Amino acid sequence: MYIEKVEIENFRIFGEKVEIFFQEGLNMLIGENNSGKTAIIDAIRLVMSLGTYKRNLYMDESDFHINEYGIRSSEAKISIYFNDLNEEQKAELIYLSDFINPISNKAEIHVNYILYLNNKGEYRVKEEVLGYNEQTIPDKECLQKLTSIYMPALRNAEKDMQPSKYSQLSQLLLKFANTREKKESLVKIVNDMNNSIINDDTISEMQDSINKNLKSIEKEIMKQKINIGIAESSINDIGSILKLTNSKELKKICINKEEKDKIVSELITDIKDIENYISKTNEEMYIVDIQEMKKRGIDINKNLKDKTEINFFIKQNGLGYNNILSMATEMSNSKQIETDDFVLMLLEEPEAHLHPQLLYLLNDFLQENNNMQIILTSHSPTLISRFKIDKLIVLQQIKDKIKISNLSKINFENGEQEIIERYLDVTKSQMFFAKGIIFVEGITEALLINEFSKILNRNLDKYAVEIVNINGVDFEPFAKIFQIENNKNLLNTKCSIITDDDRCTNPNNKDSFIKKEEIGAYTKISEEDLIEINNKLKYGDMSDRAKKIIEYSKNNIKVVTAKKTFEYEMAKIQENREIMLEILNEIHPQIYNLIEPYKETDSDELFATRMWIAIKDSKSEFAQKLLNKIIQGNKFVVPNYIEEAIKHVTEKSVEGDWNNEIDWRTK
Repeated sequence: MYIEKVEIENFRIFGEKVEIFFQEGLNMLIGENNSGKTAIIDAIRLVMSLGTYKRNLYMDESDFHINEYGIRSSEAKISIYFNDLNEEQKAELIYLSDFINPISNKAEIHVNYILYLNNKGEYRVKEEVLGYNEQTIPDKECLQKLTSIYMPALRNAEKDMQPSKYSQLSQLLLKFANTREKKESLVKIVNDMNNSIINDDTISEMQDSINKNLKSIEKEIMKQKINIGIAESSINDIGSILKLTNSKELKKICINKEEKDKIVSELITDIKDIENYISKTNEEMYIVDIQEMKKRGIDINKNLKDKTEINFFIKQNGLGYNNILSMATEMSNSKQIETDDFVLMLLEEPEAHLHPQLLYLLNDFLQENNNMQIILTSHSPTLISRFKIDKLIVLQQIKDKIKISNLSKINFENGEQEIIERYLDVTKSQMFFAKGIIFVEGITEALLINEFSKILNRNLDKYAVEIVNINGVDFEPFAKIFQIENNKNLLNTKCSIITDDDRCTNPNNKDSFIKKEEIGAYTKISEEDLIEINNKLKYGDMSDRAKKIIEYSKNNIKVVTAKKTFEYEMAKIQENREIMLEILNEIHPQIYNLIEPYKETDSDELFATRMWIAIKDSKSEFAQKLLNKIIQGNKFVVPNYIEEAIKHVTEKSVEGDWNNEIDWRTK
């Protein structure tokens, strides 16, 4: 059984009804700040806590949505739809007839919240719980089979682990001590310990001292005595005094001479070999290198083994590690719940205080934990990069509305999802938080585009635009994530795709096809052949790959192509000839001397052809030198197609203006 869908209406940031679809196992809500992630978590918590004995979350006035005119809604609604109920759950969960849809065999819970003023003029909230088809009014006690475990973003693991009646350890004990025999056994052990303490001489002396003073005060009037004892033990009392400590294995331990002689005599090995791992500090004390002995397969006696671990309080841990301890405890808690019960873990920002490598381990653990449904929120590209893309739910704020995109709804073809997940590293995962995205083929373009945006007075950082290098030309799977025409669930982010049109690469088109052997070293190409190549580039067709990706160029996606290559387009601009020749002279002085005489007489296309051939094998080096010269302030004109791409992602979004939009025309 799992939550398949949640509907929210007029709750906090959500005005009009929204639908959020979830899957079995792990689900992640991602999005920029104030996009509604916590609101979704709390909406689920409100419904899941309806059958809880002690509720700690209630709807109040502040939870009702306020519209753009400042008017607070007086009604709100949260609905949860469950799928995949087993027979036991159908029988036990929520009294079958009240909540089960007889057609779909799914369970539904609908909660209406009504805000009203009482006789004192105070706001109060009335809640109405409805079952299937919003017709039946079930007993809330039927909801006790629903269990949710909530871990907030700002956790205080040290406080949560402190001994108390409601500590994590205390609650966990109640799950493990789930029979009368187990409870009675624990209570007996503690009572026996208490009796031993009561009979101790020290306690007796304390008792006598108090009674002596009491007698002096009361004289002969009251004639009372006190007896000191330990509080009566119950399973709850035991739970409230449990504390958690950490144990850590020592690498080296300090022993005295007697212990040293004993370890040497007991170990069946060469004494000289043993003493290689025992260093003398003084006549009586020695240091044993336990770690090195274990590496060599040398076993040590039990007395020494007992010394190799040290216990310390969790307050000595860092915040990150204590968060891990807290999550591990809560997971243990959940695993003790009856299998027929529904268990949901709601986890906010588990990345808090964790370094990337520990985040990877945490992700692996969550992925493998399949006995419950987990819904978590995150801002961490590190964590997102390890998730299956169909497990991601992206929240975007468009003006005063929240758009929710379930990436599981994308119609990927064979292998396309794997392509994205392969390339979705920490850097690329940041695209889910961006206001705009520019996709490029490689690191060269990525470095240059950022500087080009500054030349155009459209610094991408000011517009929250992310440059994503896909390390190739397979743009189509990425385009599908942002295509919105026929699928309202896809992301509403302005995207530009910059690619080469790779013209003249189709061998079936003999008139324009350029063979590899035709474009060898520039020094070996005749002027006649160069002119022929130029004519083919001028009139040749773009590649089939380029034609296919151009089909995605509509609505929020803009695909721009270079005629042949990026370098070719740069060289077509006369104002760029000087800086390009300057770089060419640094890279290939011989070729520079051959091309420089044509800088005043060549047409734009012919000069571009020369430069394309000259630097085709040195593109990365050329780009790096160009970047340095632009940073140093050298004049450079951005090619038109790149300017189009940059302007597209820094103008209005599909459904309205961006927040804090910067008008490039005023710069």
